[in-house]
Amino acid sequence: MNDIIAVADIHEGINFGFNMDVETGISERAIDIHKNLVKAAEFAIDNHSKLFVIAGDLFDRTHISPTYREMIRKDVIEPLGKNNVGIWILAGNHDQPHSSKKGTSIDDFRGYPHVSVYRGPSVEEIVIDNKKVRCLIMPYMHPDSIALIVKEKIGKDVPPEQMFTAGQKLIKNWLKEKSEPDADYKILFAHYYVEGAKIRETTYPEILPGEFSFTKDMIPDNLDIAVFGHIHLHQSMGKIGNTEVVYTGAVERIDWGERE
Repeated sequence: MNDIIAVADIHEGINFGFNMDVETGISERAIDIHKNLVKAAEFAIDNHSKLFVIAGDLFDRTHISPTYREMIRKDVIEPLGKNNVGIWILAGNHDQPHSSKKGTSIDDFRGYPHVSVYRGPSVEEIVIDNKKVRCLIMPYMHPDSIALIVKEKIGKDVPPEQMFTAGQKLIKNWLKEKSEPDADYKILFAHYYVEGAKIRETTYPEILPGEFSFTKDMIPDNLDIAVFGHIHLHQSMGKIGNTEVVYTGAVERIDWGERE
């Protein structure tokens, strides 16, 4: 069954300075990446999927050229909608602004009734073939956003050296609480580095110094699967209790450092 299709780390809008198309100003390499996303959307349509999840970094920056946005709209958003496939777009570290009050190019798709854009933690329950599916959604949040959450919950400033640990504890508790209600299936979609994940050698860094990360014990052990974006290498990290932990991997290699 392919009721839910998940991809991540497309990085539409990434700049390649070679083989430029004169009319669009877009590199052929960027078109290759776009075509792979389109193939994934076509797979969802061909398999009568119910949901298409982009687990972070649809775009390479918070604001990208209208040309790329129109390509996504025409080749992905609208075809999926015409075939009754819902779309969930999670903010990733590249297309999530540092402030929740600032806009981002992924917000452009909120006007479609079949599209939901997530920039903060959320919970959704959907029904597929008469089965209740409970989904925990954890988009990427920058360290300064985590610091604000910690301050709001604790009621005071936390020393910088304690902020990450406090943030990890808060998110761990939130995920545990939200994973407890009954459902036929439970899924986590998130965009973070999980400690222990394998990273390819690359000149395009997936993890930046000082960014917020997940420890394995933050992931609830009562889920069916935890699907992560952020690391470009597709991989399974095994199980935490009953929860299978996987990275979708990027839809295409970004640079030579990601070659096999």
